[in-house]
Amino acid sequence: MKVFVYGTLRATGSRSRLFPDGSQVFEECFIDEFDMLDVGSFPGVVPGCGRVRGETYEIDSDLLATLDAIEGFRSTGDPSNLYNRETVTVHCGDATCQAYVYVFNQDSNNYDVIHSGDWFDRDGPSNDRAGTSYWENQKSNGEVSEAGE
Repeated sequence: MKVFVYGTLRATGSRSRLFPDGSQVFEECFIDEFDMLDVGSFPGVVPGCGRVRGETYEIDSDLLATLDAIEGFRSTGDPSNLYNRETVTVHCGDATCQAYVYVFNQDSNNYDVIHSGDWFDRDGPSNDRAGTSYWENQKSNGEVSEAGE
């Protein structure tokens, strides 16, 4: 199975070490009809009209379970999921494939859209949203500890 990653799990991201060498299938990929949000120290994607850039990896069920835990995915349809896991069409050059992607499952109105669609090509607030991080919102509501993600 494949997973499309667009933030801290990308090759130069802080969590890239989770992927074994050689598991990257496509380095430069994108998904359409999603917008990328700046959720603080990590991004989120939500259905929209943009293009999100990322990478695609081949993974096994053990790594999928690890990614589910990192992304706060408990089960399909669970309203407490931080991210939902969905299947999307990923475009990689002239090829396409089906892959899982983690879609932000929280109110997206308080976060800045990253118009470039690229987590590593962002330059601060890019619209009129409040720009508060997800974890700051959760901490102020008493819903998460200082450990964050």
